[in-house]
Amino acid sequence: MILWPLLLAGLLSFPGWSQEAVFPEPGSLAAIPPAMLEEALSISIDASINIPGEDIKWLVREVKYTLPGASISIKLYGSDSAIIFTLTPHKRKKPDLLLIAQGQVWFKNKDSGVGYRTSVESLSINYGEKVLFYPFGANPPEGSPLRVEIVIEQYKNKDPKNPGTALPDQNSASVDNGTNP
Repeated sequence: MILWPLLLAGLLSFPGWSQEAVFPEPGSLAAIPPAMLEEALSISIDASINIPGEDIKWLVREVKYTLPGASISIKLYGSDSAIIFTLTPHKRKKPDLLLIAQGQVWFKNKDSGVGYRTSVESLSINYGEKVLFYPFGANPPEGSPLRVEIVIEQYKNKDPKNPGTALPDQNSASVDNGTNP
């Protein structure tokens, strides 16, 4: 009878049985089933802080992948703010896409503590068209020039034999020219 608990403990410690399943990161190309890559969309995101007449203070570039009707989320965190926006593209005939964009912004306010702003927009756009998102407004009184530029394209595979390979302009890259916003 003492052997059963030892045998069970041994079986549970076997690496093939005790490891948790590993799922691809949402928004990654690996999260899209290979059979559906022809339907996939690439979403390029450029977030920057740019004061007119000055060099760009901060820039982050990222590419996410999704299928029509499936949402992706982008999260930006700063010392005094948190921004989350969720994008859900839907295919249409003309224009090409209906984009449902939800933005949530939490920020520290000098006078009232923490502020919160939310918005939901539906936009009819074409592939390759730039969509601009200003989380703190396009011309806020306190001068926070954060701008997020979004471009949605149909995913194009570079190598038909290797469907997980993205075109060079669709690879993720990020540059940080200073502190986070």
